[in-house]
Amino acid sequence: MIARTMRFKLGSLLVIAVVVIGWMALRNFSSVAASPKPTAVSGAATVSGTVTASGPFKAARVFLRNMDKGMLYMVYTSSGRFEAVELFPGNYEMTVQTKGLESDVQKLTLKPGEKAMANVTLHDQPASTSKVANVPYD
Repeated sequence: MIARTMRFKLGSLLVIAVVVIGWMALRNFSSVAASPKPTAVSGAATVSGTVTASGPFKAARVFLRNMDKGMLYMVYTSSGRFEAVELFPGNYEMTVQTKGLESDVQKLTLKPGEKAMANVTLHDQPASTSKVANVPYD
Protein backbone atom coordinates (compact mmCIF):
# COMPACT_ATOMS: atom_id res chain seq x y z
CA MET A 1 0.00 0.00 0.00
CA ILE A 2 2.84 2.41 0.87
CA ALA A 3 4.63 1.59 -2.42
CA ARG A 4 1.42 2.31 -4.32
CA THR A 5 1.04 5.70 -2.58
CA MET A 6 4.69 6.54 -3.36
CA ARG A 7 4.22 5.69 -7.04
CA PHE A 8 1.08 7.85 -7.16
CA LYS A 9 2.94 10.82 -5.60
CA LEU A 10 5.92 10.40 -7.96
CA GLY A 11 3.57 10.15 -10.93
CA SER A 12 1.72 13.28 -9.81
CA LEU A 13 4.99 15.17 -9.38
CA LEU A 14 6.13 14.06 -12.84
CA VAL A 15 2.89 15.34 -14.42
CA ILE A 16 3.19 18.65 -12.58
CA ALA A 17 6.84 19.02 -13.69
CA VAL A 18 5.93 18.36 -17.34
CA VAL A 19 3.08 20.90 -17.19
CA VAL A 20 5.33 23.57 -15.61
CA ILE A 21 8.14 22.99 -18.13
CA GLY A 22 5.66 23.12 -21.03
CA TRP A 23 4.12 26.32 -19.73
CA MET A 24 7.56 27.94 -19.38
CA ALA A 25 8.52 26.87 -22.91
CA LEU A 26 5.30 28.29 -24.39
CA ARG A 27 5.71 31.52 -22.46
CA ASN A 28 9.25 31.99 -23.81
CA PHE A 29 8.17 31.04 -27.35
CA SER A 30 5.31 33.53 -27.38
CA SER A 31 7.62 36.34 -26.30
CA VAL A 32 10.01 35.45 -29.16
CA ALA A 33 7.18 35.22 -31.68
CA ALA A 34 5.88 38.62 -30.61
CA SER A 35 9.29 40.32 -30.91
CA PRO A 36 9.20 43.55 -32.87
CA LYS A 37 10.59 43.70 -36.40
CA PRO A 38 14.31 44.57 -36.42
CA THR A 39 15.01 48.20 -37.18
CA ALA A 40 17.00 49.33 -40.19
CA VAL A 41 20.76 49.66 -39.91
CA SER A 42 21.67 53.21 -39.00
CA GLY A 43 23.18 55.09 -41.94
CA ALA A 44 22.31 52.43 -44.55
CA ALA A 45 21.02 53.60 -47.92
CA THR A 46 18.29 52.28 -50.23
CA VAL A 47 17.98 52.34 -54.02
CA SER A 48 14.66 51.64 -55.71
CA GLY A 49 13.26 52.20 -59.16
CA THR A 50 11.84 50.76 -62.34
CA VAL A 51 13.31 48.82 -65.24
CA THR A 52 11.75 49.14 -68.68
CA ALA A 53 12.47 47.59 -72.07
CA SER A 54 11.05 47.74 -75.59
CA GLY A 55 9.51 44.31 -75.06
CA PRO A 56 8.40 42.11 -72.17
CA PHE A 57 10.95 40.47 -69.90
CA LYS A 58 10.89 38.27 -66.83
CA ALA A 59 12.74 39.17 -63.65
CA ALA A 60 15.89 41.13 -64.44
CA ARG A 61 18.98 41.17 -62.22
CA VAL A 62 19.99 44.55 -60.81
CA PHE A 63 23.69 44.69 -59.89
CA LEU A 64 25.02 47.38 -57.56
CA ARG A 65 28.82 47.36 -57.19
CA ASN A 66 30.18 49.39 -54.28
CA MET A 67 33.37 50.79 -55.79
CA ASP A 68 34.77 51.90 -52.41
CA LYS A 69 34.45 48.54 -50.65
CA GLY A 70 34.58 46.17 -53.63
CA MET A 71 31.20 44.65 -52.73
CA LEU A 72 28.55 43.48 -55.19
CA TYR A 73 24.84 43.49 -54.38
CA MET A 74 22.22 41.85 -56.59
CA VAL A 75 18.42 42.02 -56.45
CA TYR A 76 15.72 40.89 -58.88
CA THR A 77 12.97 42.98 -60.39
CA SER A 78 9.34 42.14 -59.81
CA SER A 79 6.88 43.54 -62.35
CA GLY A 80 9.63 45.89 -63.50
CA ARG A 81 10.32 47.31 -60.02
CA PHE A 82 13.27 46.74 -57.68
CA GLU A 83 14.48 47.79 -54.25
CA ALA A 84 17.96 47.27 -52.81
CA VAL A 85 18.12 47.95 -49.07
CA GLU A 86 20.77 48.16 -46.35
CA LEU A 87 23.47 49.44 -48.72
CA PHE A 88 26.66 51.00 -47.41
CA PRO A 89 27.01 54.67 -48.32
CA GLY A 90 29.51 55.27 -51.10
CA ASN A 91 30.08 55.21 -54.85
CA TYR A 92 28.24 52.58 -56.92
CA GLU A 93 28.03 51.36 -60.49
CA MET A 94 24.63 49.93 -61.34
CA THR A 95 23.79 47.65 -64.26
CA VAL A 96 20.72 45.58 -65.09
CA GLN A 97 20.65 42.35 -67.10
CA THR A 98 18.16 39.78 -68.27
CA LYS A 99 18.15 37.28 -71.10
CA GLY A 100 19.24 39.13 -74.26
CA LEU A 101 18.92 42.60 -72.67
CA GLU A 102 21.19 44.85 -70.62
CA SER A 103 21.49 48.43 -69.42
CA ASP A 104 24.24 50.97 -69.64
CA VAL A 105 26.30 51.49 -66.47
CA GLN A 106 24.88 54.14 -64.15
CA LYS A 107 27.06 55.76 -61.50
CA LEU A 108 25.43 56.52 -58.15
CA THR A 109 26.72 58.15 -54.98
CA LEU A 110 24.72 57.14 -51.91
CA LYS A 111 24.79 59.18 -48.71
CA PRO A 112 24.03 57.70 -45.26
CA GLY A 113 20.27 57.14 -44.87
CA GLU A 114 19.52 58.17 -48.47
CA LYS A 115 16.57 56.66 -50.35
CA ALA A 116 17.65 57.07 -53.98
CA MET A 117 15.57 56.45 -57.10
CA ALA A 118 17.06 55.00 -60.28
CA ASN A 119 15.08 54.23 -63.42
CA VAL A 120 16.74 52.05 -66.05
CA THR A 121 16.00 51.22 -69.69
CA LEU A 122 17.22 47.94 -71.14
CA HIS A 123 18.50 47.55 -74.70
CA ASP A 124 19.53 44.54 -76.78
CA GLN A 125 22.76 42.91 -75.66
CA PRO A 126 25.49 43.19 -78.32
CA ALA A 127 27.16 40.08 -79.67
CA SER A 128 29.71 38.60 -77.28
CA THR A 129 32.78 40.80 -76.90
CA SER A 130 34.60 38.34 -74.68
CA LYS A 131 38.32 37.95 -75.39
CA VAL A 132 38.18 34.36 -74.19
CA ALA A 133 37.51 31.92 -77.03
CA ASN A 134 34.64 29.49 -76.58
CA VAL A 135 36.12 26.11 -77.42
CA PRO A 136 33.69 23.20 -77.83
CA TYR A 137 34.62 19.98 -76.14
CA ASP A 138 33.43 16.42 -76.48
